[in-house]
Amino acid sequence: MKRSYRKNTYATWQEASEASEKLNITGLFDYLERYKEDPKLPSHPQDYPRFPGWRKFLGTEFYSTLEEVIDAVQKLDIKSRAEYFENRYKDSKLPSVSVLGKIHPNLLRLAVFFKNLSSKTRMS
Repeated sequence: MKRSYRKNTYATWQEASEASEKLNITGLFDYLERYKEDPKLPSHPQDYPRFPGWRKFLGTEFYSTLEEVIDAVQKLDIKSRAEYFENRYKDSKLPSVSVLGKIHPNLLRLAVFFKNLSSKTRMS
């Protein structure tokens, strides 16, 4: 079955992405509820050629380096695993612990991450 599309949508996913970011759309469900606020946003942006995925499309990708994660954690004054669980939502680019391990495989355990973080904080 063919999907029905809105006419006169943005020509590229990049243009639609920029428009979505201007609306401060923060996730897939938010997009599905709000895309009609801009008549040129498509109902199914994932159908654009070479669609990069929702996180990139909405500008909510995770930090790509361990250094960025550490900087973000320090700015939030997170010093333990429990504090990370409670406060990571304050920065949408901080991933869940399970995703953090996949993005940064050199983090064998979160405890090691926080040990290294506290060592780095003391050296500063």
